[in-house]
Amino acid sequence: MQYILFGLAFVVVLPILRGEWNLSLLCDGFSLAGILLLSYGGLQLLNAERAFDGVFYIGTRIKSLLFPFQRKGTLSYYEYKRQKQTKADSIATRKEKGTAYSALLIGAGYFFFAVLLLFFL
Repeated sequence: MQYILFGLAFVVVLPILRGEWNLSLLCDGFSLAGILLLSYGGLQLLNAERAFDGVFYIGTRIKSLLFPFQRKGTLSYYEYKRQKQTKADSIATRKEKGTAYSALLIGAGYFFFAVLLLFFL
């Protein structure tokens, strides 16, 4: 999040120093920060809902096919999901923490878009 705010400050401060300030640069900075925050927050929300399990399973299968000397045993997708579920049960608050964090990021993204609309209109 610090990088997004640094990028926003960079987009705003650099034109001021160069003497090329206009309001459209501020709108561009807020829209970029808003898009990045909304995207990252959405991905965090999907990850907390375990939407990427299939992609991670395919990644482990491809890794075991490319590096056969590191095989630890092949799991079916059902066994892989069960194993992930037992790990998630041991960490009971993962979903709650991930959902709260992603809601914070999405809220910040909407805030940046609201500021963008304020300057744009």
